Amino acid sequence: MGLTQAKMVLLFIAMMVLISFAAAIVTPHDLILKPSNR
Repeated sequence: MGLTQAKMVLLFIAMMVLISFAAAIVTPHDLILKPSNR
């Protein structure tokens, strides 16, 4: 049980990292660095 749970957590973290990288690539860096301008 513990190993499967750890695998699921690692998979979830990997998915979140990939999604964050994709969002950073798609979104202009100016919006990420200076959100207060908008």
